[in-house]
Amino acid sequence: EFLGWMLRKITRIMKLVDRIVFLGDSDISRWPSSFYPSIQEATGKDCDIRCVNIAKGGAVISDMQHQLKTLRDDGGDEEDEANTVFVACAGENDVSSVQPIDMIQKAFASFLEELFGSKRTHQQSKHLIFFGPKFEPWLTEDFASRKQYTKLSNALQRTIRKIQEPYKEN
Repeated sequence: EFLGWMLRKITRIMKLVDRIVFLGDSDISRWPSSFYPSIQEATGKDCDIRCVNIAKGGAVISDMQHQLKTLRDDGGDEEDEANTVFVACAGENDVSSVQPIDMIQKAFASFLEELFGSKRTHQQSKHLIFFGPKFEPWLTEDFASRKQYTKLSNALQRTIRKIQEPYKEN
């Protein structure tokens, strides 16, 4: 139900969406394509909204940059990304890795730079909806992991704020 709600919300906000690209880890790669038609129903568009799922189970945040490069190498360049919403979920596999949080944060900043480029404007037609890291239900009593999730989540939020700052409207 959450997925359906989220996809309807995306399309109500982005009336000009031509394509949705899903990337990240298994939380995205396992989304059933049967949910995709609800995008068209929610927008009322006669044309199809292309949905591309390039997510892979086990992916970490640095893999999202590789997924984006693969998408572009397979025939889609940045100009084809106009009116595209990117939906990504990652971070859970990073928490269980041996990577320090500052390295994960740098990988996330590199991904954002790869996605949006260095010459962003207020009129940017690409959008990112990012989920992660989210607490896994089986970790409710694992306080060390919960602390890592919180640290990573805060670090990624700082990265987003830092990158957005020069582009905020006054």
